[in-house]
Amino acid sequence: MGSFPIVGRQGALCGNINYASGKFYATEHAVVVETYGGTDVDWARYLLEGLNLNQYATATAQPGLSVKTINEVPIPIPPVKEQSRIAVCLQASLESVEQIVELTTSLCFSISETKSKILDLAIHGKLIPQDPSDEPAIELLKRINPAFTPSDNLHYEGTLPVGWAICRLEYILEYEQPQAYIVKSTEYSDSYSTPVLTPGKSFILGFTNESDGICKTLPVIIFDDFTTESKYVDFPFKVKSSAIKFLRTKGDIDIRYVAFQFLDRCLYN
Repeated sequence: MGSFPIVGRQGALCGNINYASGKFYATEHAVVVETYGGTDVDWARYLLEGLNLNQYATATAQPGLSVKTINEVPIPIPPVKEQSRIAVCLQASLESVEQIVELTTSLCFSISETKSKILDLAIHGKLIPQDPSDEPAIELLKRINPAFTPSDNLHYEGTLPVGWAICRLEYILEYEQPQAYIVKSTEYSDSYSTPVLTPGKSFILGFTNESDGICKTLPVIIFDDFTTESKYVDFPFKVKSSAIKFLRTKGDIDIRYVAFQFLDRCLYN
């Protein structure tokens, strides 16, 4: 009975700290920590969490912590009353942080949902009013490829707005392999001028001083074969990966609109 910090000492949970109260059973892979001499148990728990005990684990394929190793870890000890004050302050601070995390998670979800909704409205012709004087999309597609004929068996959810048409990406996009633009050295520096890009969240991997093989035919969409992530780029750059493809639009197709189509599919998938 009571409240005790629990130290995981083997495998994936090695060095993890949990907290148990009341009646419980501990496995042989856990160490139940009992405090003495009036030591504040909450302070002890926070101390153990801050020690990162996993760093003391044996360097094997199955990391482990012995009781002897745990007992030999040096720690600073404040007076008992200060332990309690530290524990109270820590608990209040961590609760505030947790509230911020929850709010941030909720906000990120709302932002993602809003983006998805706006993109959905845009690609279904509901974001802006239709202009009946605009040239129908079918005429644009026929200029790009005189042999183009619309197909009724292409999947599309919703009613197509007047003047719109459905086509495959192959009718409006040109693909280029990245070999001419791949950076030779990954010794990047912020003092260099040319960014090295990836379609992923990091986007800019670094900056290179290489002056050849810079992509200057812009704007362009870079697309990763493996992750299916994409980015619209309108400034000179190089890339690192051979998995990236360069996509450009044919004719008068607005590449920004196509880039948003890619973003919409990324958000939904």
